[in-house]
Amino acid sequence: MRSVAKWPSVFMALWLVGCGGQTESPAVVCHNANCVDPPDPERDDSPEALRESLALTDDAGQPMLDGMELDLFWRAADEQCVFAHDLDQESPALAVDAAAIVGDWLKTPRTKATRTGGPYWVFLELKAQVGKTKTEVHTPAQRAAHAQCALDVLGVLADGARAGNVPLRVRITSFSAELLEASAVALKQSMWMNGDDVAVGLGVIQGVLQPLDGGTRPLDDYPDDLGIDMVTAHAQWMRDSMYQAYSSRGWAVGLWMFSAVPETYDAIEMFEPKWITTSEAKTLTRWLAR
Repeated sequence: MRSVAKWPSVFMALWLVGCGGQTESPAVVCHNANCVDPPDPERDDSPEALRESLALTDDAGQPMLDGMELDLFWRAADEQCVFAHDLDQESPALAVDAAAIVGDWLKTPRTKATRTGGPYWVFLELKAQVGKTKTEVHTPAQRAAHAQCALDVLGVLADGARAGNVPLRVRITSFSAELLEASAVALKQSMWMNGDDVAVGLGVIQGVLQPLDGGTRPLDDYPDDLGIDMVTAHAQWMRDSMYQAYSSRGWAVGLWMFSAVPETYDAIEMFEPKWITTSEAKTLTRWLAR
């Protein structure tokens, strides 16, 4: 492995062809439940964009996506768990109501539920703040309630997937190690059992590196015994040293992105992620199919 900056995409593409290329296409997950063209961040984590994104198909009428990301906010003002990217949104939907939209979609009979033909993925991102500013963090009781909200959402999704006979894979993700720890406790207390039909795990989110952004936490903050099995890292900030650190922990690696730039494609070719979380589903799926 080499850093993205040192290995241009054209050379990397030729190298992949010579070595046989990727053996498996990455799963495409819809970022912020909004990947309808043209990209409009103002519609992120809204029921309308969620419904439209679930319905996306390619030119042949086949599913364009392999999964959906739902952001779950614990709103301290009224102690509610809402489906929202931030708390500037007016009247966001409750988290379980957003889950019901996905659950109903999973119940709908269809020949194929995903682009790749694999399981349907749902990433539940637990937001690390409880107010409009990042300094407003959870109390222990709020963390426990937020984790329970994720389990409530999981239950709704699982019911839909089982009714529709769609294999479902859920990952509870967060920048916050404390929220992942609370989620691990909640899963244990619920005596959740994974199966071939529905399975859940925990995932770390990594973004812009410190000191530019304090949201990305050092890996030492995530205890080895939590059961974390994946990480999703910002494609433009991914480095070979980070990839090696994730791999040494046994974590599967995914990438997330805002707008695709050449460095995004370089990172996909280099690190061969298992998932790509994107708001530009049409652009990315066409590039993957090239």
